[in-house]
Amino acid sequence: MKGFDWKAMLIIGAMFAAGSVNAATLYSAPTTINGSDSLVCSLVNVGTGATPKSARVDVISTAGFSISTTGDISMGPGAEAQASAAINLFAPSYCKFTFSGAKRSFRAQGCVTHVGGSCAAISPAN
Repeated sequence: MKGFDWKAMLIIGAMFAAGSVNAATLYSAPTTINGSDSLVCSLVNVGTGATPKSARVDVISTAGFSISTTGDISMGPGAEAQASAAINLFAPSYCKFTFSGAKRSFRAQGCVTHVGGSCAAISPAN
């Protein structure tokens, strides 16, 4: 009888661990408004590492499609990215933030803004 292959298990475990920290996703709460307000989705890299992180910010309809996006971007420490959309369709929309690295290295929020840019309501992303 052959013994347990610890080397193979170690390699498999390392592969799973590496895949689990490569990407993270945060979401804001759905927001329904009317009028001429917008939903602004903001992401900031608060990490201290010198290596830029890949990221993407999307405004998503509850039907599941992207209304507005930054596309795939690179964010160094202190960098901010935003996607925004008018959401006067009387249908909920929310923010989706996808990035490489740990969640602790990013802060994200959705903000309902009035005409002129003032933030009326904030939804932190979790």
